[in-house]
This record gives sequence, C-alpha cells and structure tokens, in this order.
Amino acid sequence: MSFCHSAISAKSVDFAINRVNGSSTYEVEAKSLGLRSKLNFPYDFQSLNISFYDEFLQGMLNIGVSIPIFERKEIAEDYDWKNDQLTVFSSSDSYLDKYYSVHVEWEAELINRFGLSSKLLLQELDTFWTDTKQYDYVKDTESFSSENTLQFEQNYLLYDLGINYQAWKTKKTNFAVEVKYIAGLVKSKDTHILRNFYTLHDSKVSGYSFGVKFGYSLGSTGNLSFGFINNNLIGQEAIMNYYSSGGSKFATYPARYQNKSNIYQITFHKDL
Repeated sequence: MSFCHSAISAKSVDFAINRVNGSSTYEVEAKSLGLRSKLNFPYDFQSLNISFYDEFLQGMLNIGVSIPIFERKEIAEDYDWKNDQLTVFSSSDSYLDKYYSVHVEWEAELINRFGLSSKLLLQELDTFWTDTKQYDYVKDTESFSSENTLQFEQNYLLYDLGINYQAWKTKKTNFAVEVKYIAGLVKSKDTHILRNFYTLHDSKVSGYSFGVKFGYSLGSTGNLSFGFINNNLIGQEAIMNYYSSGGSKFATYPARYQNKSNIYQITFHKDL
C-alpha cells in the first residue's frame, strides 16, 4: 500500500538494469568427529529495478523493488573433509530459483560534495542444483545425478549506512564514490533432496559495500548513469541445525556464512 502511495506522489523515478554476480558460502564443522564441509552457492542474473523518489526530512526518500529478468548457469561446489583430508567433492549446475528485493532508502546532501544514505533491505535469493557430479576419494568412485539434488534458500534483512562523495560535477556529467557499512540477519535453508535432510541456519552478518557511479545529463529527457558496487558480508559463527525430511532434528554443528557479490548497473532517472 505504501509503495503504491509513493509511486503516485513521487517526484522522480529510476529504471535500472542490474547484472548481479556473486556467491554465498557456508562452512560447517563437527570437530569431535573430525568432519568439515564447505558449500559454495554461486549466482549470476540480471534484474529490473524500479525506485520512486519523494522529498522527506530535508532529503530524498526512495522506495524500490527488484525482480529477475534473465539468469545464467553457474557451477556450484560441495567439499567434505575428514581430518583435513578431502574425502568427497561434487560439482553441480546451479540456477536461480527465486529472487525479489524491496528497499526503503533515505539520502541527503551534507557539505562539500558529501552525502549521507541510510537503507533497509528485504531480499530473498534462492538457487537449486542439478546435474551433480560426485567423486568419492575414499572409495575411488564417481557418480552422476541428472535430478535436482539441492535447494538453497536465503532471506536477508539488512541495514546499511553510507557516505558518498562527488569527485567531480559539471553541467552534464558527475562522478561519485560511496562506501557503506552493512549489518543484518541472513536466514538460510539448505535442502539435500536425494539425501532426505535439510539444514537451518540464522547468521548475524556485517560487512561493507563500495560503489562508483558515473552520471550523464540528457537534459529534459532525464539522466543516465553507469555504476559498479562490490558487496562483502561475513557472518558470525552460529549453530546450524540438521533435520530429517520428516522434520526431526538429528544434529547441531557450528557454521559460518559469507556472501560476496558484484553489481553492474545502468540506470535511467526521470523527474515526474
């Protein structure tokens, strides 16, 4: 309801195409058993983003949504060690399963070309694996499954606080640099379809974002900008719970989550 109201009363609007390339990983360890696993969940897709801007508290408030429009296949990896010796390795074709993002951001100019931003982000980013090739180094055997073997679900609630600086600005062009501190929570579910179990993990994360943006004025038509953003999130060690497909918990181990991504943006900004 608030998004519809913001769209109606907005002073300006952004239409952006983003190329999002990155990966999430988690590493879990059963120290008493000498076991350790690391799973890498890559993703590569393009999204359409729409944001509406309005004046708020001597700055600009924007509310936006993002949905996927194109995806690329990536190669996911799963490693298992026992006593620091690699025992099983598998690789799979990884595809985007579900994605959406909603944000509320406030931006304001400070002094001497410096600005301040504050954003709350709600996002889901799910992937699934198929065509899995597995090699067992202990048994010296290789196997292949053409079925869907794994589904990984990620739900983000993130807050960031940033400072941006306009390195130069002319009548037609501008170039800005932005650094942000990010903190929040990532809730993940990793379903191992063929092995009939799943894991749940809540991870408190923190990190940074670094971005650059070049803008060009198209006069009364609007403004066009090109940007790049690098994100890096690291989670605190937290309990990962293991459940059978029927919902019974059978194990608990500490795990650590991490996410890294690069975003390439093309944005058209239009005053309404």
